[in-house]
Amino acid sequence: MNNAPANAGNRPVNPPANDGNAPVNRGNPRGYNDRPPSSRPANDNRPAVADPRVEQKQQQQLDQLRQKQDQERQRVEQKQVQDQQRIQQKNADDARRQQVEQKQQQQLQQLEQKHNQQQQQLQQKQQQERQKAKPADKPPKKDKEDRPHAK
Repeated sequence: MNNAPANAGNRPVNPPANDGNAPVNRGNPRGYNDRPPSSRPANDNRPAVADPRVEQKQQQQLDQLRQKQDQERQRVEQKQVQDQQRIQQKNADDARRQQVEQKQQQQLQQLEQKHNQQQQQLQQKQQQERQKAKPADKPPKKDKEDRPHAK
């Protein structure tokens, strides 16, 4: 059963009286503290429109615009957060990459030092072996060919 008056659809609704000093509540009791000041609605003291349907339509347009602006602002803020996270991740990756490169460079330097040390040790060992193999300052033995040939 419908409890609405019979002419509810046809009867114009009279807006509440406003003495001109109080701001008009345009049907959105929600506060706008979550928006930046430039996105908050102004307390405009527009003259009331004679036709409440025009007023309602204009208010809907204003609400839709603000909702669209809110969504756009949220998208931009979300993208900024994602960009910041991407930058932080890149910085972390760069730091890790730099650490790995430093470690690899250090490993190569240590390996080069080890190889140089091994080469020096081998050269010293070979030098010692040559010293041992070298005959002491003895006069060279004469070969048979150096002797006079007996007939």
